[in-house]
Amino acid sequence: MHAPGPCTATATPAPKDNPHPGLKGVKIDMPYHQEVIGRIKQLPRWAWDFDGEEKSWIVDRAVWPYVKVVLHEAWGDTGEPSEKEEESTEEPAPTDSSTTDSSTTNRMTEEAAPSLFG
Repeated sequence: MHAPGPCTATATPAPKDNPHPGLKGVKIDMPYHQEVIGRIKQLPRWAWDFDGEEKSWIVDRAVWPYVKVVLHEAWGDTGEPSEKEEESTEEPAPTDSSTTDSSTTNRMTEEAAPSLFG
């Protein structure tokens, strides 16, 4: 059963503990959900941050495939992050899967979420 409430994702700068420049993060606006938050906090500390002012979570794009699965389990289809960013002048990160190294992403996701892969 899915938890109530919408969940939106927006391209944003990476979490503050992350050395990547540009729009390498995904800002997630979602209702409070203890299980989802607990699973995000299991990721390496550089991979997530909480924006207390906007009450939103920011995750690195390297862990977005895992977080997307977690969000899907809680709320259904969350889609891809929109590329709008309110205050950034950086170029949006490419979302085309042909421009990313899927073997690296898959390996990272498997390490971050072994329970999802058997």
